Amino acid sequence: MPKQVIIPPGTTAPIAPFVPGTLADGVVYVSGTLPFDKQNNVVHIGDPKAQTRHVLETIRSVIETAGGSMADVTFNSIFIIFICAIREYGCNFQVM
Repeated sequence: MPKQVIIPPGTTAPIAPFVPGTLADGVVYVSGTLPFDKQNNVVHIGDPKAQTRHVLETIRSVIETAGGSMADVTFNSIFIIFICAIREYGCNFQVM
């Protein structure tokens, strides 16, 4: 099965041995995404809403580099450490 590695422009080397996305059989798979800046520093510490927006923007860049849009997303998984912050995370998904 042929696949294509998806690396958005301006992406720096990840801290783990993976690529931001892979396109295989018309499906884009986005790797686990964390709230890191281009230098692999954590951004928006203590602000789950801003971190979520940052992660979604990173995911958007992978999908758009592959030729898609956020409207094409059919499935996603999120992992939340503090359930009390669920409202902070969720509001970002509604605006994307």
